[in-house]
Parts: sequence; C-alpha cells; structure tokens
Amino acid sequence: MTFWKTVWKEEFNGPDGPLDHSKWNIIVAGPNSGNDEKQHYTDHTDNVSIKDNKLEIKPQHHGGRWTSARLESKAAFHCPDRETFELKGVLKSGTAPPDKQSGIWPAFWVLGDSSRTHGVEWPECGEIDIFETARGLKWSCATAYSSNVVKGGTGTESAKVNYDRDDFHTWSLVIDRVPTRWQDEKISWELDGKAWFHITGDEIGDEKLWANIAHKDIFVVLDVAVGSNFDGGTQPNGETATGLGGGMQVKSLEARHTIPPP
Repeated sequence: MTFWKTVWKEEFNGPDGPLDHSKWNIIVAGPNSGNDEKQHYTDHTDNVSIKDNKLEIKPQHHGGRWTSARLESKAAFHCPDRETFELKGVLKSGTAPPDKQSGIWPAFWVLGDSSRTHGVEWPECGEIDIFETARGLKWSCATAYSSNVVKGGTGTESAKVNYDRDDFHTWSLVIDRVPTRWQDEKISWELDGKAWFHITGDEIGDEKLWANIAHKDIFVVLDVAVGSNFDGGTQPNGETATGLGGGMQVKSLEARHTIPPP
C-alpha cells in the first residue's frame, strides 16, 4: 500500500467572485513580446474569478486591447528524496472551435521557486509544462527546461497527446525519486491517470540540471496568453473568441507526495 500526504490543495469552493489572494499571486503585467504575446494580464474579475466552484480565466477584448490572467501559487513544494511527488489539475480548455481560437495559448505549468527567492533567471530556474496547447489544437505538449537543456516540446511527437477539448481532464506531473541513483529518477506526464511521456535523469545527463526540475521547490502557474510563438505561433484576429470560448476552467489542484508507512 502507498501512503500519500497532501501538501497543498485548491478546490475553488468559495463564493462566486474574486479569487482568494491569500493563496495566489495574480500577475499584473504587459505583454511578453519575446513570446509574441498581445495580452495585458490583469486582476479584474472580467479576466479571473470563481464561479460555480471553478476557477475561470477569460480573455477579453475591448477597445483594441486584449486582457487575460496569469496566476502563480504562493505555495511552493518539492519531491522529497526517496519519495514520489504528484501535482495534478482538473481543467478544461477553451470551448470555441479552432477557427475561433487564433492566438489563444492556455497552460498549466510550474517554475522553479528560485526565480522568486533567489532571482535565478529562466531557464536556469527550471520549468515544466504539464498542459500546454494553442489555437484550439486537439493535443497538449510536455516540455521541460533546465538551463540550456530542453526535453519534449512541439518538435517531439512522443511528447504530444490528443485529448477531447469538450471535457474536463486530469493533467498530472509525477516526479519519482525512489531510485538511489539520480540518473534513474524519472519525471512523467499523465492524462487522466495514464502516463504518456517521461524523461529520466540519465537523459538530462547533468546532476545539477536534473536537480533544477526534479529536486527543488516549484510553484504552479496557470495562464491564458493571447498571441503566441507556440508551434509556429498565431495571433488573435477578429474571430478570436473571448470569455470561456478562449479561456480555461479549473476545478481543482493538488500537490502530494508519498511518505514512509507508519
């Protein structure tokens, strides 16, 4: 029998309205032009709110200006040595047809907490993309970054998985530090409890770079960008959907790790 300890959980079960700021940093910032983004991230309830026990991130377009939301968990967590860690989110991407999602770029991912606590820049801090898609594609892509090493990504067919955009799905990151050698440790991506891609320490080939993504504290990021360089990139147009048509809904998030049996 496996024993698990939940270290962080968010079920968005408060009243309809603003998100709980005690758990989340709601980013207010202009577009990241390096990614060909056009949106301004805001903390307005038009862009991010709780409704019917779900988080809603909703891109909007007013007066020629795109707005959306990016959230970062205040909590950070890691996989203890000789244990297994899981971070999972139950979410649904935009419901509009692909021809109405040009430029839409939703993601559920993690960044190394050293970027906040010690000013370590990306990609040295580490990043793992758990769910990432764009423009209404029928697939998500798994990617891991640690300094100059990138694994997965849109150029790796095995790092893509098809999913039904009309339904909620559970997207999970699993870090396995049970092996005694770091080279044998593994990071896996799961969709609805089924693993579909993984990388090992041996594939990264450097213990420090592996530790950046597999050993150190990470925090959750949820966002919907508008305008992207993902898989060739697209930009919003006059047909791009606003609201939940181009947005994202999240039912729950949980971080947990195994513990020794009592």
